[in-house]
Amino acid sequence: MAGRHSSACEMDASGGHVSWGITPTRESTDWIACGRVGYNLRWQTLDVGIESIGRRAVKQLLGLWRDTWWLWLGFVVISVVLAMAIEWFFALLIPCLPVPFVYFAINRYDEDGNEKADL
Repeated sequence: MAGRHSSACEMDASGGHVSWGITPTRESTDWIACGRVGYNLRWQTLDVGIESIGRRAVKQLLGLWRDTWWLWLGFVVISVVLAMAIEWFFALLIPCLPVPFVYFAINRYDEDGNEKADL
């Protein structure tokens, strides 16, 4: 078995590196051992990977904040005023505000943080 590598891995044209049909990119830096010592698998950051989903979500959240920061700040101020003037129960609205914020960011803004066309 000294001359063979794992059946799940394939030799790369560069010799020594293996892949599972995934083309390495410049930005991929994670290496793991594959098969036996001397053969490595280079992971590709896919467009549907966790990193790109995170970047897309952040852009959507920033897009909504850019356009409606005054509205969300008004919700917080009104909740604080109602909590101080009427009853503390209104302060419980503040931790609930991120839920509709994220909902509207995901549904109303695209991957680049721009407002989507009318639905």
